[in-house]
Amino acid sequence: MSRLTRWGRSVALTVGPLFAGRFQPRRVILCYHSIHPGRPFRSATPELFVAHLRWLAEHCDVVPLRTLVTQPAPPRNSKPQVSITFDDGHVDNHEFALPLLIEHRMSATFYVTTGYINRDPAVMARFRSLRCVSLSEIEPLSWQQLREFATAGMEIGAHTFSHPNLAQLPPERLPREVAEPKAEIEAKLGREVESFAYPFGQLNLHVNRAAIAAVQTAGFKTAVTAGARGVGASESLFALPRFFASTSVEVLASKVRGDWDLVGVIQERMPILNPRSRPPGYL
Repeated sequence: MSRLTRWGRSVALTVGPLFAGRFQPRRVILCYHSIHPGRPFRSATPELFVAHLRWLAEHCDVVPLRTLVTQPAPPRNSKPQVSITFDDGHVDNHEFALPLLIEHRMSATFYVTTGYINRDPAVMARFRSLRCVSLSEIEPLSWQQLREFATAGMEIGAHTFSHPNLAQLPPERLPREVAEPKAEIEAKLGREVESFAYPFGQLNLHVNRAAIAAVQTAGFKTAVTAGARGVGASESLFALPRFFASTSVEVLASKVRGDWDLVGVIQERMPILNPRSRPPGYL
C-alpha cells in the first residue's frame, strides 16, 4: 500500500465519518472492471463480487443509473441509492458478472471501448500495456454477448474507441473517441446509448472542458468520472463521480456510507494526490 493510499484510508477512517453526514441522502455509483478468479487486473473475484452484491441487497437500494440521476433524491433516512457500472468490456463480465447480477435481480451499466470490442490490433496492444499483462490475458466481449446484456436488462454505454486520456487529445480527435463509439454501439445493438465513461476519469487530469463539451455535443445524457465520492444534490450530469469497488465489503460499506467523500473532494481539487491518477501506461 502506497503512502498516499495509506493517507486516504487514514482520512476516511478518522475525519471521514464526521464529514459524511453533510452529503445525505446518499447516492453512490460504483465502478468495476474485471470480475475474474485470477486475472491480476481484476476488480474482484466472483466470490468477493457476490459478497458485495449481498451487502448491497441488504443495505442499499440498487437502481439503474438513469433512475439514480433522474428521479428525486431519496428521503434523508432511507437506504442509500447505488448504481453499479463496469468499464472496458472484458469477456469475464459476461462469464461471471452477468449471471450474478441476474441471480441477485440487479442491473448495471456496462461501458465498452469499441476498439477493444472490435479487437483492433492497436487497441488490443494498448490494453495489454495498460494492464501490464500478456495479450493472452485480455479478452473483450463480443457484440453478440453485448446483445445478451441488453436483452437481460443491462444498459450499454460508451467508453471511447481506444481508451485514451481525452484531456491530452487535440480537438479534432475527440469525435473519433466520443461520438463515433456512440453511433457504432447504437447501430450494432439497435438501441440508444445514453451514457459515457471517461477513461481514467480523474477531473482536471483526464477530464477537461473540451472532453465534457464533446460528450454533450455527441448527444449523451450522462457521463461518469472517477470522482471517488457520492453524487451530490446539484451534480453535473456530465461529471458524475464514482467509487472504484475493488475493495473489501467493509471498505465498500464505508464508501457507500460517505466516509471517503472528503478524500474524493481533495483529490478532485488536487488530482496529483490520487494514487490512481498516473498508473503505468495511462497516457
